[in-house]
Amino acid sequence: MKKRLLFLWVMLLAVAGFTASAGTITLKTGKAVNSELTFTAYCGTVDEAITIDWGDGQPVSYNKNPYGWGSDKITKGTVKGETITITGNLIFFDAQDDSINSIQVTGMDKIKTFNVSKNQITAITLANMPALTHLDLSKNKITSPNLNISGLAETLK
Repeated sequence: MKKRLLFLWVMLLAVAGFTASAGTITLKTGKAVNSELTFTAYCGTVDEAITIDWGDGQPVSYNKNPYGWGSDKITKGTVKGETITITGNLIFFDAQDDSINSIQVTGMDKIKTFNVSKNQITAITLANMPALTHLDLSKNKITSPNLNISGLAETLK
C-alpha cells in the first residue's frame, strides 16, 4: 500500500513538473463590438491550444500549426467587449493595426517574437518574457511613465 501511494505521489509530482503554466495577454481595443480582430499567434506545437476570450467571458480554444503557412497561424474573431484575453504558451504574437489601446503581458516565458506595432497603445506592461528576442512597439503612443518592461530578456535584438 505504501509503495502504491509513494508511486502515485511521484507520478503526480512528475506530471506537475512537466505542466507549464500558460501566460496571459490582456488587451483593450478601440474596435467596435461586432467588428473583426485579426492577429497571428501560436505555440511551439500544434498540440498546445491558445484560449481567447473575445470580451464576453466565454473562452474559445484554437490550435495553430507553428509549421504551417502564414494563413494557418492567423486568428480572426469578433470583438464582443473592450477587453480581450489570450492565454497559452505562445512563442509568437503579432497584432499590428488592431486599434489596441493598452496591453498587459504576464508569464509568457516562451515567447520569442512580440509585435504590437501600428496601434494606439498608450500603456503597456511586459513582464516575465525571458525568451524574447524580437520586440516591436513602434508607431504607438507610449510614454515613459506608461511603459513597464520588467523581466524582459537580455537577448532582445
